Amino acid sequence: MGAEFADSDRERLQVFLTSNPETACSRTEEGDVLTSPWGDETIKLFVSEEDEALVNALNALRLPPRFTAIWHCDTKDLEVIYGPLPPDSEMRSRSFGFDFGGRSYSCEFGEVSERLLLLVKSASLEEDIDFYDTRNLRMLKLYLRMQERESNISPLKDFIPTSFWIRGIEEWDENVVVELAQHLNFYMRYFDRETPLIQIHEDLPEQEGKQSTIRYPYGEFPKTVSARLLDPFLLGLWESSVHGNPRLRFLYNYQIMEYAAFYYAGESLQQTVRRAIMSPHTHLDPTRAVTQILDAIANDKQHDTEKMKEIVRQSVDSRLVWREIEPRADFFTEEIQFDGGVTLDALIMPRWDEDDFATGWHPKFIDQVRKIRNALVHGREQRTTNVITPTRANDDRLRPWLAPLSVAAEQVILCRPS
Repeated sequence: MGAEFADSDRERLQVFLTSNPETACSRTEEGDVLTSPWGDETIKLFVSEEDEALVNALNALRLPPRFTAIWHCDTKDLEVIYGPLPPDSEMRSRSFGFDFGGRSYSCEFGEVSERLLLLVKSASLEEDIDFYDTRNLRMLKLYLRMQERESNISPLKDFIPTSFWIRGIEEWDENVVVELAQHLNFYMRYFDRETPLIQIHEDLPEQEGKQSTIRYPYGEFPKTVSARLLDPFLLGLWESSVHGNPRLRFLYNYQIMEYAAFYYAGESLQQTVRRAIMSPHTHLDPTRAVTQILDAIANDKQHDTEKMKEIVRQSVDSRLVWREIEPRADFFTEEIQFDGGVTLDALIMPRWDEDDFATGWHPKFIDQVRKIRNALVHGREQRTTNVITPTRANDDRLRPWLAPLSVAAEQVILCRPS
């Protein structure tokens, strides 16, 4: 989302809008409305015509979308928004140096800045959002509202609005600051198991909307849905796979097929067991039936990988997977190189259609999915030094796989007995 503002706003808010291109500005009779600060659609900031203090504060700030924080451009301090703390809180007295990447940073819990308080007062927050979302502004707004009450009787009366400060970030490079925050989180938790951690938000690229799954894969929404009881474990995995980090979503979808494959029994094995159990004379010689079943199980040498391929072959309609592949055909016709060394050959050929995919997708699709999974989970296998490292670029490379993989996983769930 680019910065949008009228000519009359250009002079007083230009610095802020240039530094924060995620934010849009519109005019009202009362003043300016800043939509999606931090790139967060649940927040709006209202700037009246007379509020020069807020304008000056905004022009000195970067509101980074990946952090519940503000960066002071002039003092080079990152202020991580936390909340009110009692004056005797152990956190209030914590300060330490952090040497990392050839630089030294000064870190401490301290009082919030006047600039942050101005933002909190000007903020309008969407109501139907979790209390701890909206960049922790809701807690601070509640605190300020309670302090304004005449009776001043409040559980937060003596609390002090507190931020976590990282001083010495000379320039805003998001990748560098994310890496710094990740290391800070690790070492702070290493020395204090209850320390608050810096929240790092997912960074969804602009093309994420274009990579979303097809909304109506079966045409219009039906008037009646005929449902049956599904496996509760698989259903839980599916719920976890719907939102969140691309790496975890990928792994949850894979785990659905892995679980189904674990309990898969080949047709010949099923027939042998069924015949042994249902034979009219089994009750006359049960020992022989048990022996037949055990022999059949012992002879079932099918590897888990082959079981998964068979589950996918039996359960998954290639046409539905193709509908998710086709809009991203340019991605899947190229070799994919992940940070960490893993390389995937092209999944499809240029100009493939639905019939071509139906012929050539299996078992290549599940083989590549398994290769990605192994590189994510196993770290460094004995057979290779290649991995998929947890980088933003790799997240972008995983996202196109999520829609076709989730379609395959959904069909496996539906075919799995409850």
